[in-house]
Amino acid sequence: MDNNLLSHKIKNLRKSKGLSQEALANIAGLSLRTIQRIENENKNPSGDTIKRLSSALEVSPDFLIEWQPNENPNFLLILALSPILFLVNSFFAVIVPLILWLLKKDSVKGVKELGAKVIKMQVIWIVVYFAFRTFNFLRLDYIRKTTKHFTQDEWDAFLFDIESQAYLKLGFTLLNVIIIFYVTYKTYLHNQSNYQILKIKTE
Repeated sequence: MDNNLLSHKIKNLRKSKGLSQEALANIAGLSLRTIQRIENENKNPSGDTIKRLSSALEVSPDFLIEWQPNENPNFLLILALSPILFLVNSFFAVIVPLILWLLKKDSVKGVKELGAKVIKMQVIWIVVYFAFRTFNFLRLDYIRKTTKHFTQDEWDAFLFDIESQAYLKLGFTLLNVIIIFYVTYKTYLHNQSNYQILKIKTE
C-alpha cells in the first residue's frame, strides 16, 4: 500500500469535512496518534482501520483503496515479464506466471486481471506451438519410415524440411518474446498513467 498517496487522500478528505485530527480520531474510534502516524506516512493501516476511517469520512473502503496505484507496480512488471523463462523450458511460460498469480492475486491490485491475461496468452502459444511441432514431427517420421530409398532430390528435400522446422521454431520463439515484451511495456505505461492520474487527484 502506498502510504504517501493514502495519507494525502485521508488528509484531504478530513480537511474537506472540516475535521481536526482529534475529531476524526474520535469519530473513527481510533487514537489521535494513529491518525497522526497515517497522515505522516509512518503507518500502514490495517483493514479494520481502513473501514473505520471510511465510515468516519463517509466514503466506501474501496474508495480509499482503489484510487491508489498498484500496491506493487514492480510486481506487475515481473508478472508480465515472467513468461520469458520459456526460453529455459517452454512450460515455464505458464507455470511461473501461474505461481506468481496465485501468490498475489488477492493482495496486489491488478494482478488478478493481468495474470489471467498473461496465462491465457501463454496457454494459447504453448498449445499452438506444440501442436505444430507434433504435427511436423509425425509427418517427417512418417516420410522417413515409408520411404525405403531416397533419391538424391528426395533426400535434399527431406533435409531442407528438417532445417525449415528449426527456422519455424525460432520464429515461434521470437513471436512469443515480442508478445511478452509488448505486454510488459503496456503494463509499464498503464502503471505510469495510473500514478499520474492519481497524483493529480491527491493534489
